[in-house]
Amino acid sequence: MAQPLSHEWAQIYFYLGTKEVERDGASTMPADIRVTSLTRDEERYLADLRQWIYDRATEGPVRKAETGKSRSENGTGTRADGDGGSHPFSTNATVLNPEKIKTNPTK
Repeated sequence: MAQPLSHEWAQIYFYLGTKEVERDGASTMPADIRVTSLTRDEERYLADLRQWIYDRATEGPVRKAETGKSRSENGTGTRADGDGGSHPFSTNATVLNPEKIKTNPTK
């Protein structure tokens, strides 16, 4: 991780952890990190994260069906809709295209 989580994201992380640990009722989350509710902003951040995950999960097969290539195969590393990584959850990283690497760097 490049930097520590913000307070909001830590709360979301602990909230999801609490839900997962206590799902079957056999275990409980330690009281010092147990989070049972989120603020409106945290709920919005979580909804945005869920949508972003859904978009990424469904984007690959759709992109491949349309072009025959996934993002990593076409070497762009950008979203199919041309967003290019402006979403707040994006790493804005590009995928390295091995075909563009020179094997003889002396020229």
